[in-house]
Amino acid sequence: MSDRFAIPKSISKTAIDSLHAKLSAVDAGWLGTNDNNDSSSSLDGYTQILEQIHDGIEGPHSKRRRQTPLVNAGYAARMAVMTFILEKWIDSVVSRHHNNEGINVVVLGCGLDALGLWSRNVLDEAITEHHHHDENQTPRLNVY
Repeated sequence: MSDRFAIPKSISKTAIDSLHAKLSAVDAGWLGTNDNNDSSSSLDGYTQILEQIHDGIEGPHSKRRRQTPLVNAGYAARMAVMTFILEKWIDSVVSRHHNNEGINVVVLGCGLDALGLWSRNVLDEAITEHHHHDENQTPRLNVY
């Protein structure tokens, strides 16, 4: 890979620090499986994607870094809000969907955040919930 396309070290370090903080929040129990049986707000898919990113970068047997309780709570609060907003927005688009328009999610400044990828799972759940099975009538999700 050419140096012209290399990610600056300060940016990649910030992205990896963010990934470790999110996984620390999962390990501390702040993020992850939701026990209230509300599958629409479950973070299992998101957590699995974060773990795959971590294992791909750091290796599958590398030790995760623990963060302070305040950092864990902060990531959990931010993820809860963003998850809620994204789920409600996608559900709203799917429920009032009348033609084959696409859903666009633009992820800016999220480091190695898998929320964009995880939003595809949210769309699949919303489509199943609203019984949209016609491939020609199902909204597409584009993540940028």
